[in-house]
Amino acid sequence: HGLRPDFAVSVKTMRTTFALHMLVAGIAAIDDAQGTSGQPWREDRYDPAFLEVKQLLGHSTVEVTKQHYVEPVMAMRNEVQTQDRSLRDIVADLAKISPSMRAGR
Repeated sequence: HGLRPDFAVSVKTMRTTFALHMLVAGIAAIDDAQGTSGQPWREDRYDPAFLEVKQLLGHSTVEVTKQHYVEPVMAMRNEVQTQDRSLRDIVADLAKISPSMRAGR
């Protein structure tokens, strides 16, 4: 009689959720350190966060990581900055609507 969750979670969903959490945390840390919170998105500013996730996920290039995660991370950053919502709630909502997550890319 083991524990059975009421839902199924794929490895891909876990990997994507992990990557999104790491990126948003890294981007928030960069914004805090540089005083850039609330400023417009500048992708090159966040290269260290994307490089870290690239290495953790084993992507061949940082461009591959960016291809999969720039759009959802930009949306999450905007929501964290403009709304009183937790990162967990934002990731859950994003997983419901993101085409790359639904397609299992």
